[in-house]
Amino acid sequence: MGLTTGRVGHRPRKAILGSGYGTERANAMVELTFERFDLDAYYTTVADGNERSRRMIESYVEAFGGRHEGLLRQYKPRPNGDVTDQHRYSITREEYESATDSK
Repeated sequence: MGLTTGRVGHRPRKAILGSGYGTERANAMVELTFERFDLDAYYTTVADGNERSRRMIESYVEAFGGRHEGLLRQYKPRPNGDVTDQHRYSITREEYESATDSK
């Protein structure tokens, strides 16, 4: 059987930026990925240059034992036609279980 993964994206409203809701949502999604959906890996991307979101993602990915996979060049098209570079982060089931002492 192959690897099962899931991906989620979000764009928070400006009114909630810096409130901690992004980290709270991300932690819940990571937990759902492994505990509810029984997937093998979680991953997310963030646009190069979006340092605020990148720091938030790095903090929760690190907390769950994950890693920065690298920069995906010319990866994601925007509605205006621009194509952006994206940083990819992942957490595997093994990393999650080690970080949370789950079995």
